Amino acid sequence: MDLLTAVNNILPWMEENTVTTVDTKHPTVALILNKIDLNREKILSEGYWFNTENKKFFLTPAGEVMKPTNLIAMYPKDKALNYEVRGDRVYDLGNSTYQIAAPFEASIRVDLTFEELPESAARTVMWRAGIDAYVPDYGVAAAVQVLMQREAEAFALLQREHLRKVNYSAMRTPPGMKYLNSLRT
Repeated sequence: MDLLTAVNNILPWMEENTVTTVDTKHPTVALILNKIDLNREKILSEGYWFNTENKKFFLTPAGEVMKPTNLIAMYPKDKALNYEVRGDRVYDLGNSTYQIAAPFEASIRVDLTFEELPESAARTVMWRAGIDAYVPDYGVAAAVQVLMQREAEAFALLQREHLRKVNYSAMRTPPGMKYLNSLRT
């Protein structure tokens, strides 16, 4: 879904005509774009299959690790490493320094533009933005109930897709492994 389509899906709910460009000079379009961006950031910070990657971080000659440009969050694979991103570099909280001992692997969450989101995520962001844009000016009306229903449907689809893509299995948990081992004896 592109940004113009999302904006044009929200505008009629706010008693506005659709537009041909995403022009921030139009106050309602500017408001909607702001709400879309806030909700996009919210969704991406939760972490889904489409914005979670495994990455190996390497040291610069100065012994530091630079932050990738589109990084939202970083979780080192080695739980003993207490690293966090500060500014444009990785910081070692345990030793209070930007000097990192060795390259490391981490699971990261990356920032994506609205157009890069899967359809279910884009729809969730769009309808949440519609609610956030509508309520302050018009209050809670029957239209909000419809918007909330559409957002709930899109979010349920997003959750369903996420569960399919990450392939969760109760049998891969410690209790599940214990159960499987008991069947073998």
